[in-house]
This record gives sequence, C-alpha cells and structure tokens, in this order.
Amino acid sequence: MSTETFRDQIMGCWIGKGLGGTLGMPFEGCMGPLDVSLDEMAGSMLPNDDLDLQLLWIRVLEQHGLATRSYHLAQAASTYYACYPDEYGVARCNTQRGLVPPLTGSHNNPFGDGMGAAIRSEIWACIAPGKPVLAAALAREDALIDHHGNGVWAEMFLSALESSLFTTRDLGRSIDRALEIIPESRLSKALRKVIQRHKEGMSWNETREKTLGEFGSHNFTDVTMNLSFILMGLLFGNGDLEQSLKFSINCGMDTDCTGATCGSILGILHGASGLSPALRALAGTDIACHESLSGLSLPHTLEDLTNRTLRLGDQWAGVSDSALVLSTPESAQPPDDAHDWLIIPSSSEENIAGEPSAVREAELNPAGATAYHRRFNTLHMDLGRYVKRPGDVLYLITWLRVESSDATKIMGCADAGITVWLNDREIINYHGRRAALPAFHRTEGGATVPAHLPPGLLHKVKIRLLTGAGPLTCCLAVGDDQGRFVPSVSFRIPGIT
Repeated sequence: MSTETFRDQIMGCWIGKGLGGTLGMPFEGCMGPLDVSLDEMAGSMLPNDDLDLQLLWIRVLEQHGLATRSYHLAQAASTYYACYPDEYGVARCNTQRGLVPPLTGSHNNPFGDGMGAAIRSEIWACIAPGKPVLAAALAREDALIDHHGNGVWAEMFLSALESSLFTTRDLGRSIDRALEIIPESRLSKALRKVIQRHKEGMSWNETREKTLGEFGSHNFTDVTMNLSFILMGLLFGNGDLEQSLKFSINCGMDTDCTGATCGSILGILHGASGLSPALRALAGTDIACHESLSGLSLPHTLEDLTNRTLRLGDQWAGVSDSALVLSTPESAQPPDDAHDWLIIPSSSEENIAGEPSAVREAELNPAGATAYHRRFNTLHMDLGRYVKRPGDVLYLITWLRVESSDATKIMGCADAGITVWLNDREIINYHGRRAALPAFHRTEGGATVPAHLPPGLLHKVKIRLLTGAGPLTCCLAVGDDQGRFVPSVSFRIPGIT
C-alpha cells in the first residue's frame, strides 16, 4: 500500500465520518423508519461526539506514543471533555473518584452496552491499517474507559473491520475477519443474523423489523441494535456511500452514530478520490468540535487531521499484528461503594388498606425494623428476589448524606410504578411502567427533579415500587444542575451503618 493510497483512504474515512454524522444528527433518537436523503444535510459539519474524542485521542497518542493505554485515555477524557450523558457521565464520575479502567467503564454503569465507544473506532484502524488484531486491541483499551461487554466488543469489531479494509478492499471478507476477533455474544449473534437475512434476499424493511423484534432496546443508543443498522446500511447499500447512509440512518435510533460509522467505513473502502465531487463539496474542509476542546491544539481541518493521522500511523508501523503488550485487564475487584437500604415487601392485598405499619416503624426505629437490610455495591439495585408474585409492593428506605453544595437534583427510576418521598415530602410519582433508564437528562421509568439537600445532614428517602412481572431494578442518584453525578453521597441506616 503506497503512502498516497493510504493517505487517500484516511481522508476518505474522515470525510465519510463527517458526512454521515452531520446527515444523521437531526434525527438522533427518532424511532424510525425514516425517509432521510442527502438533500436534508446541514450546510457545514456539526460538532459530534463521534469525532470529538478521536480528535482528543490524537493529542494523547502524540504525547504518549506506543505506551498509550486506557489509563491515559480515561484521564484525558475526564480532564478535557465536558460531556456528561449516559456512559460519558458515569465514566467521568468514576475517574474523578480515583478509579481506573476497567472500573471506570464497569462500575455503576448501566450504559456499558451503549454506542459511545463504537463511534471512536476509526483512529485505531487508521494507525494500524491491515492489522485488525492490533486495531481491535487498541480499540479495547479505548472502550474500557466507559463501557463493558458488548460496548467494548462493538468498538473492537469496527476497528478490526476498518483496519482489514485498508488492505483487502473487500467489505465481506473484512466483516468476516472482524467477527472472528470478537467473542460469541448478543452483538455477534445480531450481526450474523443481518448477514444471513441479506444473503437470503430479505428486504431492508423486513430485516429491520426482525432485528428490532429480536434485539431492540428501550435505550435508543443500544450498541447491538445500532451496529445491526450500520451493517444493514453497508450490505443493502451495496458499496454506494449515499445509498448506504440512507439505509443506515433510515433505520432510526442513534442516527448520527450509525450514519457516521457507515460513512467512515465506505470512505476507507473508496478513498477520498472515489467519492463524488458533490459529496466532497458537502464535507467541506473544516472540522467542528465540542467547545470544551477548543483550547487544545487539535486538528481543525480535514487536511490537518489526515496528516496527523498519517504521522501516527508511521509511529505504529513497526508494531506487529498481535495482542497488545501490557494491555489493561478485563476486570478488577469493584470498589467498596456501599449503599444501604431497608427493604419491606408487602402484598397488594395488604397495601390496599394503606401503607403497612412496618414501614412507619422502620422510619422511626430503623435499627429495630422488621425489614431486610441490604447492602448494594452499586447505585443500581436488583430487587427481583424480593418480589414473590406480580403486583407485590416493595418499600425501600435509606438516609442520604451529601458533602457537596452542588447536590441539587435527585433521579429515581425503576422497572415498575415508583413513588419517592424525600424527608416525608413526595417528589416523584411515576406509573408509566417504562423500563428504567437512569440518565439525568432523559430519565425513563421515573423522573429527575429538583431537591433541597443541605450538605452534612441526613435526608430520609422512601421509595414505593408497585411491581409487575419480570426483572425489577431501581436506581436513586444525586446530581448537580448540569446533570452530573455527585460522587460524595452516602446511603446509610442510622443505628446500623
């Protein structure tokens, strides 16, 4: 592969990334199916987390070179990237508490299988072209900072696919090679199903419907669902960038991410020179990034981004296509993060007459309460074992103590009807029965509400869950005005803990 060919493919990668992300961004979170075309694209590139962190990773790679690992990436993201939704916010909070990967991505993180890591795959393929094992190993270091499980394997899959594509120029072979690198999982099963259905001649619409039926999620950023849509775009678009973008984005859900990744893959396949003049004109020459990164010496044009990526590729050229030396462990002992609760089950018949007396007794005398005392090592409580039959009611009681004056919000959500009282005042009453999605900016299965939590005092919290069939999880967390987790919060039972 000549330097000029390599450069052309890298430029194509970043052009495709920007085009797909900009086209898909206005429809992010839309359920679909959609009917989007390039005619609706904004007139210039828009800032997007699909590219933001990769620009920051270039700075990290230039600083640390071949020694770059998860720790360096986690520190850089926490220091410079002011982005708090979902897995980003959890990882940032974990890092600022002193945790290191893989705990930054696994502890207290219900979004470990989101799209936040998969969308950062291209830089690793570009610095390890034709070395899919190395690219996947580098992608794993990246993904572990804010993901676990399928969220990690997704970035590995994409980086391996993209790396292979630099030298094979064969999309089918590159997909097969990437699937060999990741473990058998929900993700790999979903991707193989898409490939099978495409080979059998199933239509795009039917493939989408079957994928949603088997692998759909109430979280629109779910990585298995969205990577399936990316793969559908690639296969049904038959190598044409514009058609592939439309097929991916029109599936709906995390459309800026599906469009951006689909675009970058075909940009590598065709190179910038293989894209139409109209598409290249749409891409423009400048790069937009998140305002929190504006003070750093990051690439601001496609030309600069391509040149700096090329130089990084030269640094990694002598590294063999094998497992990364001194890679970050897959797991670690979780931190001691005790959250103590009293749990009082009650049948639906008992609750008809009003709140059981055991609940009031527990509030007045928690040390002597007739209740389960349970210590959770995470914010996210699995409560299924306390439900004997559908319709049962659970009461949960704890006392919060915060050390920060920034604590101004409480989020409470569950896979059930939920009512929350703070210091005997009802603050949440939600019975939409949507599955819990514990994110301050888009809470489902509950709500995020203002809360008066003076630091240094104990604040009593009581939760009532009207349960249904199936698993039952519940989360109660404290945040600030910007929707960031407040880490200095204790959950205790007076007289016991």
